[in-house]
Amino acid sequence: MSEKPSKSSRAPFPRGGASWDEIESAMNDLVKNDIDWRGGRTPLYVFHATEGAYDVGKRGFMKFFSENALGGKRAFFGLK
Repeated sequence: MSEKPSKSSRAPFPRGGASWDEIESAMNDLVKNDIDWRGGRTPLYVFHATEGAYDVGKRGFMKFFSENALGGKRAFFGLK
C-alpha cells in the first residue's frame, strides 16, 4: 500500500522514532534565527521577569502538560 503525498509542509514523524539528541538538535535548528530575547533584544512576545518567575511558569506548565484544556468542561474541571 503506497502512502498519499502529504499537502502539509510539516515533516513526517520518523518511522523508527528519534533520540532526544536528534529532537533537540532539530528544535535548535528551527530557532537559530530567532531574536535573542534572553539577551534583552526583544521588547515584546516574551514573558520573562526574573529567573524565579521563569522557573515558576515552566514548573506550572509542566504540571499540567498532559491534560488538554479543551477537555476542561468534561474531564479536567480544574483547568481554567
